Amino acid sequence: MTKDTGNAVFFIILALGGLWSARTFNTMSAVFPILILGLLLLFSIVYLMVSLFKAGQQEEETSKIFSREALMTSLGLLGYILLIWLIGFLLASLLFLGIMTWYLQGGYVSGRKRLVNAAGSSIAVTVVFFLLFRYIFLVQLPTGFFQ
Repeated sequence: MTKDTGNAVFFIILALGGLWSARTFNTMSAVFPILILGLLLLFSIVYLMVSLFKAGQQEEETSKIFSREALMTSLGLLGYILLIWLIGFLLASLLFLGIMTWYLQGGYVSGRKRLVNAAGSSIAVTVVFFLLFRYIFLVQLPTGFFQ
């Protein structure tokens, strides 16, 4: 069994356990967990199929877990968590997504296009997630000091 197959089986078990627990929630509380866990189950099954198909083709190559990009993303996520409580979801998400998109495009896109990509994607993703959580899932997002 490869590492990918093991990971896929782990996520399938995790999703099934979560779905089993979510069956006891009331209807309104269960919508979001069931949606997320259902997606986790679906993608884990796809992951399992791909890992089984790929297993006979070639050896796995080692990955750089502790790369500079991974370290910066981890630090950015910690900063994002702190910023959410200080300045709220909207501003923190715009800043985090904009800065991370700009940083991660470093070796691929340059100049004005890099800035436009970062700004456009951060605005689009933030607005979609705000509307999704606020008006579909009816979740009150943190507003920070701007209450």
